[in-house]
Amino acid sequence: MGKISWKIEHDTKIIGRFKCQKATCTFRGREYSVWFTPDIPVSFGPWKLSGLPGLILEAADKRSEILFRAVEINLGDEKHCAVKPLKEYPAFSLKDYVMWRRDRFEKLNEKLKLDNQVVNARQPEDFHISESSFSYQLVGLELEYEF
Repeated sequence: MGKISWKIEHDTKIIGRFKCQKATCTFRGREYSVWFTPDIPVSFGPWKLSGLPGLILEAADKRSEILFRAVEINLGDEKHCAVKPLKEYPAFSLKDYVMWRRDRFEKLNEKLKLDNQVVNARQPEDFHISESSFSYQLVGLELEYEF
């Protein structure tokens, strides 16, 4: 994954009991504004948004299509780790995953078209469901990739 180039702004606001600072970036085709708190000095946030000097409590894209917001902060016991180690999984590139995902959606759309033909065959002559009535669109948080 490409490293995110953050621009830390001077704007501040309170989220819950934490003073937060604004940061902005462009990542994979989307412009994000986030609010992070240096009071929790972990470089972590929702989804792939990380790399700031504090926990991201809120993130939104410029188009208002995506919004992440912390609803509760429980600092808990420092002796316990909330993140469990990953088991061993086969490694593959981001490009291979994106191609696999696109192929999977194309096959799903083909199946929907075939199912639609069966549904139409069982309806009265004056009833018709257009092929465009049922389809999946490949939509994700990433609008573009670095390959």
